[in-house]
Amino acid sequence: MPTLQWMEEEIRKVLPDCIVKVTDLTGGGDHFHLRVVDEEFVNKRPLARQKIILNHFKQYIPSRVHALDIQALTPEQASKISENIFHPHGGGQGIHSKSIERMNKKR
Repeated sequence: MPTLQWMEEEIRKVLPDCIVKVTDLTGGGDHFHLRVVDEEFVNKRPLARQKIILNHFKQYIPSRVHALDIQALTPEQASKISENIFHPHGGGQGIHSKSIERMNKKR
């Protein structure tokens, strides 16, 4: 089962200078939200940014990782956007990262 540390280490293999926050969406170690901030994303469209990360993780999907929600931002964007998280099985609802952290602590 992937850990938060493992996920961060894997992201840093492709984006070594990024700022990354990994959130386990369900507490089960297979549904993750990734907030990745890197200069590498400047002048790239959102899908191209996500593909940098997805191409690395496709070897682990769906065997180790079931779902990834990726927020790939430039540093300028990150300074203006809150940490709302989209849960891929949450009925299309955004969830604030602090809510997920509280929920996981209760388990």
